[in-house]
Amino acid sequence: MTDGLLLRSSPTPRPGFHSRYTRLTAALHFDLAKERREVARDIDTALLSHNLYALYFAFMIRWLRSGEPSPDRRQPPLRQMLELHLRSVAA
Repeated sequence: MTDGLLLRSSPTPRPGFHSRYTRLTAALHFDLAKERREVARDIDTALLSHNLYALYFAFMIRWLRSGEPSPDRRQPPLRQMLELHLRSVAA
């Protein structure tokens, strides 16, 4: 039996599985934050997690293309970019 995420003949996840899993897990955490009133109730948590993942992915691509040994010197820093988005959804 398969849930569509794994190939039937292989225990290896299909391409894209980890990014989907990450977004779904993040959406669950944001749903819990909604219940704690840390995130506004009208926020689409699946869309929020998708956007944050896309931001992270774009940041990593920029860093990898830069040739720098560490992403620590990228401007603006990833943390600052993520915090800006998270502040905008706070309840």
